[in-house]
Order: sequence, then structure tokens, then C-alpha cells
Amino acid sequence: MRELTKTAIENFRKKGFFCEFFEDKDEALKYVLNEIGASDVGIGGSMTISELGWFEALEKRGRANWHRSG
Repeated sequence: MRELTKTAIENFRKKGFFCEFFEDKDEALKYVLNEIGASDVGIGGSMTISELGWFEALEKRGRANWHRSG
């Protein structure tokens, strides 16, 4: 992890934000799926979720509601 990334995380935490760092999208997805369990998930047209290809994984875990796609 770069020094600039470490500094950003420390600063977010000092301001009271919850912040985690993941080496890649698969590691982040594993964390998210563990956190939400089988809960329903609402996605408000997130390009990030779309580009990461997470919608299908979220849908398999519970019910995923996509507000708008594309």
C-alpha cells in the first residue's frame, strides 16, 4: 500500500469515517458479501458496482434491486 493511501485512510478515520483498504476487487467483494449476508440490497445506479461486476454476486446472495442500469 502506498504511503499516500495510508495517509488518506488515517485522515478519514480521524474524521470519524469507516474506511477499509483492499488489494483487489475480489477481496473487497468477499468482505462486502460477508458483511451483508443474505440481506436485500438496493443499488442506485452505481457505475462502480456495474464496472466491478458485483451485481450478479449480490443478487445470488439475496435480492438485489437495481434502481437503474446503464
